Amino acid sequence: MSTYLPLELFDCIAEFVADQQTLLALTRSLPYAPISINRLFHFIRITHPDTVPKLYRRIRSGFPSSTSSDRDENLDSGNNHIIRTFDASGLVHHLAVESWTVDADVLINLLRLLPNLWTLNLWIGPSNFSPEHLEEMFKPPMRSLEYLSLRFRPYVKKATYYQFLKGSYFDSTLLAIAAWPPSSKGLPTLSIVQDAFIPDPNDPIPRFAQPIVFFRLDLHLSVLVHSPASQRSLTFLRVRIPARPIIQSLTVAYLHPTDPNPDTNPDPPPLKFLDIATCAVSEADVEKLLVRFTCLKHLVLDACTSLLRSGSPQTSGAELDWWFALGRRLALTGVKRAKEREKELKAWYEARQRTLFPPDMLDDIQEGQQHQEQKRVRKGRKGLATATITLRGSATSPPRAGARRPSPVRPRQPQTAATASSSSSVTGQLNVTSDLHQEEDGSTNELSASGDEHKSDEGFDDMETKPSPTPEKKPRSLTRNPGKRRAVPSKTIPEPSSIQRSKLRPIPKLYIIPPLPILSSLSLFPASAQNAPPSTGINHDIQVQIRAEFERGWNDGLRVIWEVRARLGMTFSRSQDDDRNKGKGKGKTKEDTPKPRFFMLKDRKMWRDIYHSDDEEAEEEKEGHEGLQGVFPGMEDIFFRSEATLIDCGAPVLCLAGSGVDSTGHASGCGHFIGNQAGLERL
Repeated sequence: MSTYLPLELFDCIAEFVADQQTLLALTRSLPYAPISINRLFHFIRITHPDTVPKLYRRIRSGFPSSTSSDRDENLDSGNNHIIRTFDASGLVHHLAVESWTVDADVLINLLRLLPNLWTLNLWIGPSNFSPEHLEEMFKPPMRSLEYLSLRFRPYVKKATYYQFLKGSYFDSTLLAIAAWPPSSKGLPTLSIVQDAFIPDPNDPIPRFAQPIVFFRLDLHLSVLVHSPASQRSLTFLRVRIPARPIIQSLTVAYLHPTDPNPDTNPDPPPLKFLDIATCAVSEADVEKLLVRFTCLKHLVLDACTSLLRSGSPQTSGAELDWWFALGRRLALTGVKRAKEREKELKAWYEARQRTLFPPDMLDDIQEGQQHQEQKRVRKGRKGLATATITLRGSATSPPRAGARRPSPVRPRQPQTAATASSSSSVTGQLNVTSDLHQEEDGSTNELSASGDEHKSDEGFDDMETKPSPTPEKKPRSLTRNPGKRRAVPSKTIPEPSSIQRSKLRPIPKLYIIPPLPILSSLSLFPASAQNAPPSTGINHDIQVQIRAEFERGWNDGLRVIWEVRARLGMTFSRSQDDDRNKGKGKGKTKEDTPKPRFFMLKDRKMWRDIYHSDDEEAEEEKEGHEGLQGVFPGMEDIFFRSEATLIDCGAPVLCLAGSGVDSTGHASGCGHFIGNQAGLERL
């Protein structure tokens, strides 16, 4: 009778054993237990360089042998008979090569035999891997790969300039991965780490700089991040290149390595976790990251040389205002994102008008808009201050500074036929100039040459006025030249079609509601000072004060966002009232005045059409409104506070402990724990 547990229970126990050595010890201690040996191949960790050739021979022996050389490899050295093994190539899902001296050629041949590889962790040293090796390794697409970690160490025990003098850089590795076609799973997790060179603390003068692994990091990393292989699936990204600027590679999209011009409107990857520790990052760069990546929740900025250093006033508690300003700045990134999107949307409207209408027609529209703005009656007594005439005598009121002295009034002479003709022509020109603004608004007016409606002589009873005779011929249509004040003959403007006439409207006012921040955790650990031992962290009592100031600044930023939303809500309510009054026939509304439009930013995964009709105009506007949702009547609650939004927008967790294995004092839910749960290697 068997005294062991059923096979299903042993499989459940083996699922929680990720270490290969532990599982192997379990099979040795219980030799008759029904433990499947297939799990020995699921997770393979290589720490010695001799293990790679042995694993290659074992995987290769499971294939059907067809040649004499293959049969010789499968012969047992003791009794010279063929070893019968099963095919284990499809059982290897996780492979970690944690050795700096592995034979690169054998490893490349091994990876060719593993079709179902899910995770790959490589340590790349200076003596085993060259850029050509990695380019050959990643040139064939790995469609089943979901996790890729590349850890570079350009030196082992002694730092050298060999790679720099040789001109050997690993930029081709990034381009090879970027050339992968999109797959169903994509590449959700990517880690690229360069070990920092730690100088000897006993040496007062640094004699070696950080080695260069990637020559054009700003261009080639951007190509990889925005490539089809990772653009829609990359959620966890870790890039640690000591003292190298990294922000341009992440925020500026380059789609081709030979094209230095970036794409102006790319889709950023949906990053939720970003670790750029040890890179050169400033406060403004952190704001750019949050504006760019709308789904980012966890940000790790440990040992960033340009952000926070050990022994600085920020870490000693002398400048707590810095933490207040940092929290407020991170909370207000949604306001900046909304302003930038408003500029893009307005530029799209202007470009769309240029494609629909001829240039002459657009000039008339712009001149009409400018004239309407100038004709608006301004509040106050500004009209009296800028008056050009006075009803008082010149003797009682002295002339203004810079004004012309009025000429003495001469008695009116009897008007002759020539004088009447000349005055009527001048009066007709004045009437033509005043009517030009109505013609710019889209209406065609007949220019009258009569001066009956000219009221320049009103208020002077002592002067006699006579109507000027009507000329026999009408003058040519005149238009005002924007560059000069005199009237010039106009060009022939084509008559707009019915579709163009319906679209011939000014650009409406565009408002985008600033989104609320979604950052959940921020990890900051001070970098060590120059020529100093590694940083020991921040005192616990000072950490409490820092977290309090950071949270206070975050809450102040939320207050500003809600104030901006409240002002937009009042504007939205006024526009709705104007529409209701217009429908009832109340109030004074202009038909040419466009209705302001309100939008809200949405997650790229939740994009949907903001139009409910299938007409041609709606289809054209969908292109410029990607990532936006229209705000319609009944959605006024988004402008005001609610209990649900206050809970979701709490201050993020501020972790001031390092990312080392032995570091203590981690805050609950910090980015270090999130990275470990995603399978990122502990550094």
